Amino acid sequence: MGYYSTLTAEAEKGTTVEPFIVTEYQTLPDGSKPDCWFGWEGVSVDERGNIEEPASDYYQKWYNDDLFVQLLASRMKSGRITLHFEGEDYSRWGYVVEPDAVVEFADCVQDLVNYSGSKGKDLFRRLLDEASEHYQRKSEELQQKKLSLDEDQNAA
Repeated sequence: MGYYSTLTAEAEKGTTVEPFIVTEYQTLPDGSKPDCWFGWEGVSVDERGNIEEPASDYYQKWYNDDLFVQLLASRMKSGRITLHFEGEDYSRWGYVVEPDAVVEFADCVQDLVNYSGSKGKDLFRRLLDEASEHYQRKSEELQQKKLSLDEDQNAA
């Protein structure tokens, strides 16, 4: 996002991460470099997944939050880290980050987690699992359709 928001992060117990500090020259796992890391420069992540921000104002602009979570996922060894953002207009979004996996979420799911405590978290995890299975099935279906179209095209 590119507007003012707050960030809170929570690492589950047992989370392990290869520690790093984001610099202006930070590259992504694929070797590419974003145009900017505005808001993320100087942010550090320790071996337990704790995310520390350099001293700044209460609200910060977090450009390329989607790229930061990709970087974080690539450095994770185990566990789960949840990042929550709240915009100056009270919009909310966030990410659940696991080793080499990222799931983005928005207001309705976060409200469920906040409202119903641990039961909400259990349901949230179940919903994430179901969404992941659904996505996997849809990806496989699309791959089959593509193969079928390729075969039809080659036959023609």
